[in-house]
Amino acid sequence: MIAKNAGVNIVMLNVGGGFPAQYRDSKIAPLADFFEAIDNQFNRYFSKSECELVCEPGRSLVASSGSLLCRVKHRRKDNILFLNDGIYGGFMEQLVAFFKLPIKVHRDSRILLDTLDEFKVYGPTCDSSDCFTESIYLPASIEAGDWIEFGLTGAYGSATTTRFNGYSSDSYVIVDRPSLFPG
Repeated sequence: MIAKNAGVNIVMLNVGGGFPAQYRDSKIAPLADFFEAIDNQFNRYFSKSECELVCEPGRSLVASSGSLLCRVKHRRKDNILFLNDGIYGGFMEQLVAFFKLPIKVHRDSRILLDTLDEFKVYGPTCDSSDCFTESIYLPASIEAGDWIEFGLTGAYGSATTTRFNGYSSDSYVIVDRPSLFPG
């Protein structure tokens, strides 16, 4: 409506992204509902023969395509963990996003399933902002050497990674099996 009132001829309308993925504790409508609402409004105000509609549903399509695996480098007695990856690596989005990634903790060939406890998590750099903005719940028995698998990081888990202070998240392994995480 604004474009027509301004006399602007739009040949392509990009409604962008923001299409959600199913993270822990999130309640979202099916992706088809989003596309139907967008299509209905597009058809109300534009002609498909004159204007192309573009959507960018990246996160909703590929979040489940990747997990970020981190090693616990150090555990303090006051439930503080230091990982080999952090905000400057695969977790940049944790500064601005408010969703909870599914987590599994691996020790040797088994998944730890004991009682959960609250932990403050820091990355490997000596920068004071290299920490998760919220505490996370992990098995109380977690220790140095354990691996933490953060699921559903396929959309942006590596897109914002840097090499700050000599650390990087640049090792990838392709696993050809169904996802262990919903999504």
